Amino acid sequence: MKHKEKLEEEVEFWLSYIGNWKTSHDEPVPDRAQQLLDNALSKLEKHGADKNQVQLIKSNKPTIH
Repeated sequence: MKHKEKLEEEVEFWLSYIGNWKTSHDEPVPDRAQQLLDNALSKLEKHGADKNQVQLIKSNKPTIH
């Protein structure tokens, strides 16, 4: 269970990072940050997270413009 918690923290970190970036920068979110969020979500899903939870996060995540 500890590993799943770390993965959830990783997803939360990247969501927060991207959200903060959007509010404090005029430039688009760096591609790498978006890739790292996608990777964290994928790892969380593979680790057995509730698929509805992961889908909800994916549908609400910030996107690159």
